[in-house]
Amino acid sequence: MRLLGFADTILLVTIACCVGQAVMNVYRAAITSVVPDRVPVSARGRASAAVGLGLPFGSSLGALIGAVFSEDYRTGYLVLGPPVAGTAALFTARGREERLPARAPLPVRSRLAAFASALRDHDFRRAFIGRAVLVLGHFA
Repeated sequence: MRLLGFADTILLVTIACCVGQAVMNVYRAAITSVVPDRVPVSARGRASAAVGLGLPFGSSLGALIGAVFSEDYRTGYLVLGPPVAGTAALFTARGREERLPARAPLPVRSRLAAFASALRDHDFRRAFIGRAVLVLGHFA
C-alpha cells in the first residue's frame, strides 16, 4: 500500500491497487479459514457472521478515517498501512496450526463436484449467494 501513496500515474495506481488487493486476499483467505478450522460447530454461525461483518464495517470505518487524510493521501497510506501490516504479522506470528500430513491435490473436476454438491444444500446455497451478492454490491 505504500507504493499506492507514491503513485502518480494511472498505470502505477492500477498496478499498486492490484498488488495491494492480491496481498490482502491472501491473508483474508487465511483469516476466513480460521472459522471452520478452529471454532466449534455450535458457534460457527456466530463466528462466520462476525467475520462477515468485518468487510462492511471495516470498509466504512476505513473510508471515514481515510477522509481525514484526503488532503495529504500519502501520509494516510503511511499512517494506516503499518497497522494493517502489523495486525497481519501478529496474526501470523501468534496463530499456531497443527501440522497435518501432506495429501495429494484433488483434481479440478473433483473440487468442482464437491462445490456443486455443497450448493445442493439449501442453507449453504442461501449463505453463499447472500455473501456473494453482499460482496459484489459492496465492491460495485
